[in-house]
Amino acid sequence: MVLTEKQITNREEEIMLEVTKGYTFKEIANRLFISTHTVETHVKNIKKKTGARSNVDIARIFILSLDEPKQFFRTIAATFFLGLQIFICTDNYNIDMRRANNSFKPRTFKIYRELLTE
Repeated sequence: MVLTEKQITNREEEIMLEVTKGYTFKEIANRLFISTHTVETHVKNIKKKTGARSNVDIARIFILSLDEPKQFFRTIAATFFLGLQIFICTDNYNIDMRRANNSFKPRTFKIYRELLTE
């Protein structure tokens, strides 16, 4: 089914995009600054208007309604890998991309051994 401007409102289209990205209703509500109940109502209206039975159907209908559906997947994939790279570089200090140093022994094991010998 091709979406027309008469069927889906702009806000419902925003909700469809967020559902397609895989966000939960609570996450969508936080991102769009609306209540969870409002998101549920929009999704219910989208399902009525499009004949979708689930959120997967909503995502499928939204993607197929785009001018270039493949572009959506390229954008999502690029965003995912960029986010993964940023996560690795900034948030996760335990990942060391260099060759492993076999001489490293965590201090916690040394302390634990000292406690056992006492």
